Amino acid sequence: YDPRQVEDMATLLLMSRSAVASSYEESDFWRGCSLQAQRLMGTASLPDLVRFVDSAASARHCDEELMYNFGDAVAEQVGQLDADTIAAALQAHAALSFRNDRVLQELESALLKLMEQSRGTASGLAT
Repeated sequence: YDPRQVEDMATLLLMSRSAVASSYEESDFWRGCSLQAQRLMGTASLPDLVRFVDSAASARHCDEELMYNFGDAVAEQVGQLDADTIAAALQAHAALSFRNDRVLQELESALLKLMEQSRGTASGLAT
């Protein structure tokens, strides 16, 4: 695995999920993935970015710089997320015990709106 060679978020996500499935927790690898995710943040879809952060959290990798940049991206586009994606973002924050009150408030508010509009999915609401 060499995250520096990855040029798109879909491939980085596939690589990170494979690493999680293999219980690969090498800190240099995950730091490289975090740096590459931040480089790709401007072109990546927000749901893919959320799934990447959730993968990193599954490997118990917490990169505060990534989480703050991720939070900024989420805050800008939170209205475009579905309940499953919001739940995954909340789950990543919880798994890492990472607290960014502004982002958490945005996510919680968006999830509540979806619930009120009955657009939340069962899995998103159960998480």
